[in-house]
Parts: sequence; structure tokens; C-alpha cells
Amino acid sequence: MGFHLPLTPYKNLLPPVPPTRIQNLFRNLEKWIAWLSGLRNHLRTVINSQSRFTQWFSKHAGWIVLTGFGIAMAQWEEFALSLVFFFGAAVALFLKAIHWSGITLWPKTTSFLRIAFIFGSCIFLVLCWLLVLNKKGSKPWSSLHIHTPPEIKVSRPPTQELLPPVAAQAKPCRMTATATSIVVARVYSRGPLPVPPQTEAHYEPVIQELFYDWILTLVPSQRVGTVLVSVRDEQKPHYRLRVKPETAIVSDLSPSWMSGFTEPRAPDYYKRSIRFENLSGSATITIRRPIKFLRGTNQFSASSFPLSEYEVADAQPCIVTKSDAYSDAQQRMLHLMTQIWGLSNWKYGKDKPPVKVWLDPDKAMPELRSGEGESSFETQCSNDPCDKATISTLEARINRKSPDQK
Repeated sequence: MGFHLPLTPYKNLLPPVPPTRIQNLFRNLEKWIAWLSGLRNHLRTVINSQSRFTQWFSKHAGWIVLTGFGIAMAQWEEFALSLVFFFGAAVALFLKAIHWSGITLWPKTTSFLRIAFIFGSCIFLVLCWLLVLNKKGSKPWSSLHIHTPPEIKVSRPPTQELLPPVAAQAKPCRMTATATSIVVARVYSRGPLPVPPQTEAHYEPVIQELFYDWILTLVPSQRVGTVLVSVRDEQKPHYRLRVKPETAIVSDLSPSWMSGFTEPRAPDYYKRSIRFENLSGSATITIRRPIKFLRGTNQFSASSFPLSEYEVADAQPCIVTKSDAYSDAQQRMLHLMTQIWGLSNWKYGKDKPPVKVWLDPDKAMPELRSGEGESSFETQCSNDPCDKATISTLEARINRKSPDQK
């Protein structure tokens, strides 16, 4: 008895080899091309029913020309017409892809390129739509509107009497008066004048004077016709006065008594008035008193830095607000002593010693010798620790007299 065994090829017994990624990619691509080719054939069948019109449109309607008209309409803000031209350009591009004869020897490449052109026409239409919407914004679709003349109504003027206009209420005038106290150093430099052909000379600081300045600053919020400031001191003052603007009228220092009469006794105080006319900006009154030193130890007190009393007697119609930068006496004294120490020990140059201090600024310095020049400037502290300084008020003086001239 025999058995018959069917023979199976050896290769069929082996497990199937899975396709690689590249093979899967090409297979999927072939499927998509086949599906798109079917879609293209269906569209072509539909379009062939209108073959004459579509062929004529694809041949004579230039999509580039239609695109140019669409751009021109968008620039003229005719956005509706712009979309019509862009749509026509997309249709022309679409029909050119449909009726393209393609490459005879490469049918698959022809199908791929035809489908790419079709999708390109769709993407082109979407991009044109977005660009038109972005340029349009909130503007109307067309700038061409039918003009309707406005309705004209004729009314009889009112018979009642018109009320007089109400005058605008003027803003109230306000003026701030701020008093402050600072220490100022006037630094002198001397040296011989340049001898021709030299035209420049370098002077080193040689000596300095220290002053105590009491400064009153007036700032009105609007133009004021007349501002009268009265400054009083209990003791007869010996100070130097500077007023800005310089057009102000300054009276002489006069003794005064509280009774208002001229009494046969020492005056109760001394008074001086400063008058500003047509004041529109800030005004300053600076009272400068020299700081005198003794050789050796020097002691200062609050009386060394007197405060002048003041009163803004006339500033109509302004409301005056007075303030003092250093209302606390101890804080003010510490502030001034810090400035005296900082300016008297200030070094005007690297590895330079502090400039010597002239003990009594009321005494004149030695006169310039013949052929000698002098320059001076003022220095004041820029911050509370007095580790920064500001220099201003530069002056220069020369003596060109020869030794035999008096």
C-alpha cells in the first residue's frame, strides 16, 4: 500500500518577508496616484461635456493676466472685483492642468504633474482669498457707492433770546516758594600768561573760598503781574545778593521796627524787598555769606549759618505754598557740615592734594601780577554724601600790564 505525498516547494515553507519602508511608501504613492488619476478622469469626463468652452477658456484666459487684474483691483480697494479676478485665474490654471497633453513617454509623471497643478490652483485661490481679507480689514468690499443727497430741512430760527456765553473759568494760580541751604566752593587757578608763539596755558587750582548760600526759588504755575518778596534778618547782615532774572528791582537794606515807627533804639530787624514784574518762569534769590576759618580748630553752630525770614507779600492772584528743603535744624546742620568737609578736602586731579582754603573770603586775595592770568569756577556737592560734585560759573581774568605800569 503506498502513500502519495504532495511535494511543496521549499521556498513556500519560509515565512514571508515584510516589505521595507521604501516599498510601502512607493505602494501607497501608487495607490494615491491611481485614486487621483481616477478623480482626474472623472473631472475630465465632466469637463469634456463642456469641452469647447473649457478648452477655449484654458487657451485664451491667461491666469497671469487675471492675477494682475486682481492685484490692481485690491490696490484700488475694489476687493469684490479682486476676488472675481483671482477666482478666474485659479479656474484658468485648473483647466490648463486638465487639458494639458502631458509627456507622452512618461504617463505616470504626467499624471503626477497634472494633479500637482490642480492642487496648486486650489492653494492659489485660498492664498488670494486670505490676502484680500487681510488687506480689506474693516473697509467695505467696494468703494463705489450710490450717493444719496442729504435731506435738507428748513427750520424757522428760534424766537427766544439767546443766552450770553458763559466765560471759561480760569485755572487758579499757584506758586511754590522753596528755601534751601548749600555750601559752595570758589576755586582759583593762577599762572603766567602764554608767551608767543604759545597760545595756551595750563593752570592748577591753588586756593579756594567757601560760602554758605541760602537760596529761595519761586515757581508760579502761570504768568504773574507782580511778585513782591520781603527778606528779613534779626542782625544786620553782611551778605552778597544775586537775583534772577536780573530785571528784578532790589531795594536797599533798611532798619525796621515792629511798631512801624522809627524808634530811638536799635532796630528790631533789617529788611530788604525784591520785586519781580511779569514773572512767567522761575525766579531765584541767592544770599551768599562767607564761611570764615581760624587757624587750628574751628567750631560751627547753627548761628554760623543764619536763616533769613521771608514773606511773599504780593503775588495776586496766586496761592503761595512755602517749603524748606531742610526743616529739621539738626538735619540741616549735618547736611552743611558734610558739604564743608567734602569740598575742603576735594582733590581736583589724580594724586593731587586738596586745595588750600582761604581763611577769610571778605578779605581780597593778592592782586594779579603783570603777565599773570587767573581762572575760577564754583563747585557744589551733587548728592548727600558729597562724593560727587558739580562745577559751574567759570570766570577768567588777566593782567597784561608791564612791570613799569601802575
